[in-house]
Amino acid sequence: MHWVDKAKLLMSERGISTRGLEKVIGCKKNKLSSLMSQRSVPASDFGIQISKAMQVTAEWLFDESLGIDDLEVEDLHKSYLHVKQALLQAFEALEREEKEKIAAARAAKELDEAAQRVKQRQAGKRSKKKSG
Repeated sequence: MHWVDKAKLLMSERGISTRGLEKVIGCKKNKLSSLMSQRSVPASDFGIQISKAMQVTAEWLFDESLGIDDLEVEDLHKSYLHVKQALLQAFEALEREEKEKIAAARAAKELDEAAQRVKQRQAGKRSKKKSG
């Protein structure tokens, strides 16, 4: 399994964007996404930074003979906690205005989800009335 596929799988499972991982690593914007889109192998020092940020060994990440089944559940949990903590630290470092924008976007998403649930319930009630 290619390192890019492993990284994307772990990022997807953890809800982490490429940009979020770049912030955790502390690299330039789009450096990681460029490597991933080209499926290039990073320089060894940057590869180690990537694996540390994801809390997996560089050996596991870059050895194509190793798959997701070779990564132990404990490693996945440690990795998740590490990235979560780094994202929280990055959030704390944001300016107040940026935090407010994030909170507003999250609130809007939650409202949209609630509205969808209400619509689904109403549609279910209408179909029961028609059939009843």
